Amino acid sequence: MIYLLLIHLACAIFLVNSHGSNPSPFSPKSNFCTTAPFPRAVWAPAYTVLNDYLYIQGGQSENLEYLEQFYRLDLSKAWKTECPAWEKLRPGPKNFYHTCTGVPPESVLPQNRTLYVPRNLSWMLLRQADMNSSSSFSNLDEGSILTFKATATDPANSLVNRYKLSTARWTSSNVKVLVPRRYGIEAVMDPRSGLVYLLGGYNTWRLDSMTVYDPYSDTLASVPLSTQQGSQEAQVLGLTFFSAAWVTSLQQILYFGGTNDLSPNRSAANIALYSPTENRWTSVTTQGDVPQDIYGACHTIDVLRNRAILFGGSGHGNPPHDSNQIFFLDLNPTSKSMFTWRQGQPASQTRRNMACTAYKQFFIAWGGKVNGTVGGSKEHLYPIVYDLTKDIWVDWFGQPSK
Repeated sequence: MIYLLLIHLACAIFLVNSHGSNPSPFSPKSNFCTTAPFPRAVWAPAYTVLNDYLYIQGGQSENLEYLEQFYRLDLSKAWKTECPAWEKLRPGPKNFYHTCTGVPPESVLPQNRTLYVPRNLSWMLLRQADMNSSSSFSNLDEGSILTFKATATDPANSLVNRYKLSTARWTSSNVKVLVPRRYGIEAVMDPRSGLVYLLGGYNTWRLDSMTVYDPYSDTLASVPLSTQQGSQEAQVLGLTFFSAAWVTSLQQILYFGGTNDLSPNRSAANIALYSPTENRWTSVTTQGDVPQDIYGACHTIDVLRNRAILFGGSGHGNPPHDSNQIFFLDLNPTSKSMFTWRQGQPASQTRRNMACTAYKQFFIAWGGKVNGTVGGSKEHLYPIVYDLTKDIWVDWFGQPSK
C-alpha cells in the first residue's frame, strides 16, 4: 500500500509540474532560444516600427555581403535579450545603408490630409492622373513597409519597394528617378498626411533637395531648398548620415548630426527642425549634456516622455571613435528644460549604424558595428535594452527579469 501511494504521489507531482502552467520565455527550461530564427548580424540595415513590431531589412554582413533578410521583433511579448522574439519574413531587396518606414492604411489618416502638404508643393502634382501608379502599389488598404534605395545592386531605377503585410509580398514602385541610390538618408513619415520625406543624401554628388513621396498614389514631388548663404536651409544642404524622426509634440521633423560640405563636423549642439505645413526650417541650439559631434547614431522618439533618444554613433576623426553613450533631449514645449540634453548610463559596448526604437518603458538597439566589428560574437546577434524608467541597461524586455 505504501509503495502504491508513493507511485500515485509521484504521478500527481509530475502532472502538476507538466500541466500546471505554461513555461515562461524567461525560464531556462524553455526551448524558445533554440527555435527562434535569429537574423544574421549586419550593420546599416533599414528599420522601422509598425503595429508593435520592429522591422529590420537588409544590411551588410561581416563578409561584406548585401543581405536580403527581413525580420520583425515582437514588442508585445516579454523576452530575455538572448532569446528575442524574432519572426522571419519573406526576404526583400538586397540592400545596405538604405532606409524604410511603416505606412498605415489610408483610412486611418485625417480626411483633410491635404492640409498638411508643404505650401509650395502642388497636391495635383502628387495626384497626377494615377497613370503613373500601379494598382498593386497605390490605394493602400492595410499597413505596409516601404524601403528606399541606398546601395542596392538592382540596376532598375525604382526608388521604392513595398512589403504588403496582408499578402506578405514585395512589389516595386513605378516611380523612376535619376538617382535612386542615395547614401546617408532617412525616411520620415508625417502621420497627418502620410507623406514620406527624404532629405539630401549623396551618390557621386550631394543631393540638395527634399524629396516627398506619396505612398497612396505612388508619386513623387520635390521641395526646393534655398542655397542662399545664411538661410535656414543652408545648414541641411547635402546633409548625409544624419538622424531624423517625427516629433508629435512639435508637429515637425527633427534632424540631428550628420555631415555636409558646409559642416564636415556638424555641431551636435545644433539641431534642425522642419515644419511640412509651413515648409519652414529652423535651427535650435541645445544645452545641457550635449553629445559629441557624431554620425551614424541611432535616433528615436520616446513619445510617452516627450523626448528624443540618441544612442551610439561615430565621432569625426581619423580613425573615427565609436560611442557607447545614450542621451535624452527634452522636447516638451511646456518644460523649462526644453531642448536640454541629459546623459544616461553608458552601454557596455559601442555601436553605430544600428536599428533602434523606443517602446513604452524600453529603448531597444540591434545590429550595427558592435565594438567596431559586424560579427563574431553573441553581442552582434542580441539586442540591448535600456529601461527608461529605471535609467539602466537591462537584459530583458517587457517585464521584470526572473
